[in-house]
Amino acid sequence: MAEEDEGGFTPPPKHVAADRFASGAIRSAESIREGLAEAGVEDDDPVVIDRAGPRHSLAALDRLLSSALEAEAEESAETADEEISPDEPPPGGR
Repeated sequence: MAEEDEGGFTPPPKHVAADRFASGAIRSAESIREGLAEAGVEDDDPVVIDRAGPRHSLAALDRLLSSALEAEAEESAETADEEISPDEPPPGGR
């Protein structure tokens, strides 16, 4: 149940939930920023909370990040396979 503020006003549950979401989202953004900083990646972009947009779960975000990391790993593996040693001429006369 929502607590009353000093003036005796009790905020609607929807507003309380929105405030909790915003607090959690900002903490999550800060954790991501810290992780990027540890990895040596600069991040100067602002954090924007768009409550009017579509709702996504943390599990959906995890799936998105995982698929991006997998695609990056596959791309790196393909690039490594295409590397040519100095002893071997490039294919097709390149």
